[in-house]
Amino acid sequence: MEVGAGHAAELTAAFADYYQSRNQPVSRYKGYLVKGNADKIARLTQLLDRNNIQYGKSTDSRRAKAIRFQDTTMTNASVDPGDLLISAYQPFSNFLSILFEPNPHLVDSVTYDITSWCIPYAFGVDAYGLTEKIDIDPTGWMPPMSAKALGSDLAYAYLLPWNSTSSAIALAHLQQNGVQTRVASEGFRIEGRDYPAGTVLVLRGDNRRLGTDLHGFVLNAQEAAHVAFVRVDGGYSDKGPDFGSGKMDLINLPKVALLGDEGTSSNSFGQVWYYFEQVLHYPLSVIRVDALSRTDLSNYNTLILPEGFYDIKNKESIKAWLRGGGRIIAIGSGIRALNGDDDLGLKTKTGEDNKDSDVAYGERMRDAISEDLPGAVFRVDLDATHPLSFGLTNPYFSLKTGTTLYEPVAGGWSPGKLSDDVFYTGFVGHRLLPQLKGSLVFGEKSIGRGKVVYLVDNPLFRGFWEQGNQLFANALFF
Repeated sequence: MEVGAGHAAELTAAFADYYQSRNQPVSRYKGYLVKGNADKIARLTQLLDRNNIQYGKSTDSRRAKAIRFQDTTMTNASVDPGDLLISAYQPFSNFLSILFEPNPHLVDSVTYDITSWCIPYAFGVDAYGLTEKIDIDPTGWMPPMSAKALGSDLAYAYLLPWNSTSSAIALAHLQQNGVQTRVASEGFRIEGRDYPAGTVLVLRGDNRRLGTDLHGFVLNAQEAAHVAFVRVDGGYSDKGPDFGSGKMDLINLPKVALLGDEGTSSNSFGQVWYYFEQVLHYPLSVIRVDALSRTDLSNYNTLILPEGFYDIKNKESIKAWLRGGGRIIAIGSGIRALNGDDDLGLKTKTGEDNKDSDVAYGERMRDAISEDLPGAVFRVDLDATHPLSFGLTNPYFSLKTGTTLYEPVAGGWSPGKLSDDVFYTGFVGHRLLPQLKGSLVFGEKSIGRGKVVYLVDNPLFRGFWEQGNQLFANALFF
C-alpha cells in the first residue's frame, strides 16, 4: 500500500495506457474472424462475455486480408453475413491478443508452463487474424435458430447434433433421466437435412415406457444445455441408414469410477472431477488405488485412470472385467499403470540419442530443454469415421504437455496421431521434435467385449480445452 501510494501517478498512467489500446492495438492483428459450427462459437462467446471482450458480426459479404490460424498462411478470407467478428480496437485488446495469438514468441524458452494456448484451437473453430481494420455490426452475435420447433406433441424421433460440449451436457441430462439414446455410426439425410456420424437419436420406440414424458425430458435437456434438438416425424432416411438400422448403436449408461488418492495426480484427478460435477453434471464414484483389488467392478462399466505415478497390480482381474464389457479411459501418464501387460499397455516411441555430451555444466538446464515440451499445440489429422473423432473439427488441435510418446495402438485403432509433417505452435525441443512424427494422440483397443481408450494428451487439462472436453465425452459415451 505504501509503495502504491508513493507511485500513484505512475500506476494510474500505466493503467490508463493499458486500456488505450482501443485507439491503436499492440497486436499485428486488427481484428479476428471466427467461422465454423454455431454451437462451438456460442461457447466461445461465453468466454468472451466472462472477460468483457466485445464482439459483433458481419452484415455483408466481403474479402479481407488475414492469416488463417489452422496453418498460419496468409489468405484473402471470406467474410460472410453472420460470421463472428472481434475488433482489436477495444479496451481489452491486449488481453484479446494474448488469447488469440496463434504462435506466441518466447523471450526465453526455459519456461515452466505451457507455451501455446490459442483459444480458436481450443474451441475447434476456424479463425483468422485480420491484418486490416473492418467495420463490425456491434449488436452482437447470436447463434442461428433451429429450423424446426419441437412442437408440443411427441415426435417419432429427436435428433441431437453432436458438435460441442453442450451436446455432451444434453446427452448426460437425458441419460440421468432414463432416456434411451442411440448414436449414428454413419452419416444420413432425412427431411432434407444432412446429419454426420455422431448424431444422437432419441427414438419414441426405444422409450415407450416413458410415454408422453419423453417430450418433456427432451425439452428439459435442450434448456439445460442450450442446444437445439431437431424433431423428425419418420424413421426412413432419404440417404444413408434408416433409424432401425444396425448403424444406429445403443448408448449404454456410463457407470463411472475414478481412481484417486496415493500416486494419482491431484491436478488430473481434480480436472476429471470438475468435468463430471461442474460441466456434465454427471455422477461418478472414487476408488482408492490401493483399494482397487478389493473393489467389485461389476458395479461399474467405466474406470478412469487419471495422470500420476501408480501401478495396477491386479491386471488379470481387470482384463476379466474388460472382457465382460468394461471400459478403461487412461489419461496421459496414467497409461503407464497399464504397461507391463501386452494386452493393456502401449509401446513407447523412442528416437536416436543425439544428445550433445560436450555441454558446460552451467548450460545443463538450457541444454535439457532441447528434449523438453512444456506445453505446445499440435495439429492432428483425424480418422473422422471413428467414434472418438465424432463431432471434432478436423484437423483437431491437441495441447501436448508431456514428453512420453507412444506408437500407434497395436491390434487396435489410432484415429488421432501426428503426421510426419508435424505442425505445431509454441516451444518444442529440437531433439524431441523428430520423435513426435507418427506418435499417438488418442486411440483404443478392444479386450473381449470391452475397450481401453488411450488419451495420451490430457484433454481435460485445466478445463479450458473445449475440443478436449468433447473428445472425453466421445470416450465416455461412445
